[in-house]
Amino acid sequence: LTIEDAIETTGRAFLGMTFRCARCHDHKYDPVSKEDYYGLYGFFASTRFPYAGSEEFASKDFGRSGFVPLVPEADIAGAIADNRRHIEQLRPEIARLKKELESARTNAVLKAELERTLKPLQLELKRRDRFGAPPDVPVAYAVAEDKPTDQFIQVRGEPADPGPVVPRRAPCSLGLSGELTIPAGTSGRLQLADWIASPANPLTARVLVNRIWQHHFGKGLVHSASNFGRRGDLPTHPELLDYLARHFVTQGWSVKSVQRLLLHSSTWQQASRVDTAADSDSARALALDPANDLYSHFERQRLDAETIRDAAMSVAGTLRLDRPGPHPFPQFEDWAWTQHNHFKADYESSHRSVYLMRQRLQRHPYLALFDAPDANISTDVRNASTVPLQALYLMNHPFI
Repeated sequence: LTIEDAIETTGRAFLGMTFRCARCHDHKYDPVSKEDYYGLYGFFASTRFPYAGSEEFASKDFGRSGFVPLVPEADIAGAIADNRRHIEQLRPEIARLKKELESARTNAVLKAELERTLKPLQLELKRRDRFGAPPDVPVAYAVAEDKPTDQFIQVRGEPADPGPVVPRRAPCSLGLSGELTIPAGTSGRLQLADWIASPANPLTARVLVNRIWQHHFGKGLVHSASNFGRRGDLPTHPELLDYLARHFVTQGWSVKSVQRLLLHSSTWQQASRVDTAADSDSARALALDPANDLYSHFERQRLDAETIRDAAMSVAGTLRLDRPGPHPFPQFEDWAWTQHNHFKADYESSHRSVYLMRQRLQRHPYLALFDAPDANISTDVRNASTVPLQALYLMNHPFI
């Protein structure tokens, strides 16, 4: 499921294409074959994903693994080796003490003494075995290179029913060759990323500038922002989309350049008030274009959850614009969260909402109330609800 989600998210986020159904059969609508899907599958199967641990490994020193050091491994090779030596010394000592503790079950004095000796050693092992890195090295929940492998087609999506092996490659359906030169011993993710962000790729630049347009105008030139396929919407202004994509690429893939172009345009600077008098130009435009796809006026937009919060603090004079430090998480030794016992803390902050802590499996009490997207899935368009709890929050919450 991890690899399937990675493929689907990569396709929707960067290429505006859905790949998931090609796991079992050739795509029914878009020119994506099973071979395309399992060509992508190989890149992520050759990638090591971190594991956050779960109850089943609670007796094996927490079970977390695969986290990536935030410093070059060459710089801390000695520290890693030294840490591994300490771990190898601690494990047998802890095992010996546990065995003695089991034997001393009826001797209360000896049992208490052994427990006092055992507990700090277990904490030390927990600290040193955290994510496979030394205690003083910061780590990230990120991917890394694993053993390179090409994957076989799973017939009807069943891993237990293997078909022919497909070499790692990019999709061959976009007018580009899917063949990539992958250095020996690597996953090929870098080459895939270069292919996705290639100026010759007909989709990536269009998908991204469409998302930028949607952010500023409330809807994209292609309304289905994550689906440019046959089941998606046609662009309302295909030539404009092409022009913006070319501008984006020629300006060095600069998001700021595209935003500057849009915000200086007369289209973005139009008023949102519409004259509804029967003989007015606005009324005639509304009759011809009720969805305002031709942008005869600027549509009013609701503020999103983050902007409401930032605006409130800005007006109150409490908004901090500097970059915050780390969240005040408890000490690692006190961590006891597992797959089914989630971390649920929520930290107050006066910094911009973009810095708020988001948890994939735990809804943020404020952001969720004002329609922030589900952090567990890729969301191209947010919901827009109007519920009593929003009004009650703005009337009664201590933050306001």
